[in-house]
Amino acid sequence: MIAVAALLAVLAGRVHADPLDAVVRDRITRALPPGLDVAKVYLPPALAGLDVDPGKVAVELPHELRAGRPSVKLVLRGRTSYVPVAIAVAGDVGIAQRAVRAPAT
Repeated sequence: MIAVAALLAVLAGRVHADPLDAVVRDRITRALPPGLDVAKVYLPPALAGLDVDPGKVAVELPHELRAGRPSVKLVLRGRTSYVPVAIAVAGDVGIAQRAVRAPAT
């Protein structure tokens, strides 16, 4: 019974918790120039499962964001990690709804 009460107290304190991946992705996305998007955030396993208060996470971006795989500085609970992210060009992609014949050459 005590364990259930402790678990409920912990869960009640996590009102503003978001997955760390989502927090990092959001911070980067807001700083990206038009036409670019975050394809993937490569969090280490020790950080991948964390739910955190977004206000307690500091993300320091490189000076210039462009397509590629830069690392961002992540400060969480007083510890610093460098996390690689994949940034790609976002574009519209056409999807055929039926079989399409290739043009004759």
